[in-house]
Amino acid sequence: MTRDSAWFGLFAIVIVACGSSSDNDVGPVQPKPTVCITVKDCPKGTASCIEGFCVAQGCIDEDGDKAGIGPGCSVYDCDDGDPSIPGAEVCNGKDDDCNSAIDEGCPCLDNTGTALPDGSTRPCGGAGDCGGTQTCSSGKWEADCKGAKTPAASEVCGNDVDENCDGQKNEGCCPAGENPCPGFAICSSNGVCE
Repeated sequence: MTRDSAWFGLFAIVIVACGSSSDNDVGPVQPKPTVCITVKDCPKGTASCIEGFCVAQGCIDEDGDKAGIGPGCSVYDCDDGDPSIPGAEVCNGKDDDCNSAIDEGCPCLDNTGTALPDGSTRPCGGAGDCGGTQTCSSGKWEADCKGAKTPAASEVCGNDVDENCDGQKNEGCCPAGENPCPGFAICSSNGVCE
């Protein structure tokens, strides 16, 4: 082989190599995601098959209920410490079905656990004249305790109101016509302190 033919051969290889690339090639071709029906269709080391694609990262499932947190989970678990969640909504003060609502569809309950219809009321707030009422609306007790008052530090004598909300009216007050004796909450007897 002559020197000219060797150069000609090398020149031909360079032209063929350059001609095979296009202006649209930016870098190495990225592999397409593997399509799957089950994780067995995926390459070795794949954690799971989610919505038809192989996912490398697994599912964090602390409570072993086959639901968890992460892209490898087929079911989201909003409380990974409770194996009963996710599940059907139960009237227990938790978001059992992981839809960001607590006890939806549950009836209002009285203090004995009996279900009550919408529009029912219950006492709330302090005792005596300080108490208010809550109303059941859409299966939940309203947050506001309507009509409730803050207890006063002491009673006002003679007005028949329970200002300190302990369920008694005018305690510590003397009967009509009597006055408290100095230093003690003891009333005079016929106007005379003993």
